[in-house]
Amino acid sequence: MKRTFFFSQGRQSLLALFFLLGGMLLTADRLAAQSYNWMSESLALNTLEVEIDQQVLDLTNYTPGSTPYKNIMNHIIYYKHIHNGIEEGSTVQQAVDGSLAKMNDEFNTTSGMLNKTTLSLLYEDAVQLLTN
Repeated sequence: MKRTFFFSQGRQSLLALFFLLGGMLLTADRLAAQSYNWMSESLALNTLEVEIDQQVLDLTNYTPGSTPYKNIMNHIIYYKHIHNGIEEGSTVQQAVDGSLAKMNDEFNTTSGMLNKTTLSLLYEDAVQLLTN
């Protein structure tokens, strides 16, 4: 009986530790996201339009279905989502964050679900593009 109690307490402690660490990670992400100096909405819209046009031009240099082609298409789709979000009244940060969730909608991906690494790279590229 004591063994069961010990293992039960151990599991509870591990579970509490897991939630504590998870909460700390979420808080750290929020603090990091809030520390960016985001562009104004009007400047972000202009920047996105120029970047999308450039990406479309770059797309012609690659074979459809190739890895670079898919990468550029993912950027174009993500930037269009961000652009639409800003036009609909979101702040730049809200549009960047909200658009990332839309990237794995079945109609937006170029080749199935995007993995976490790809989503992180898209997010980092958008932050770099849309911050001062």
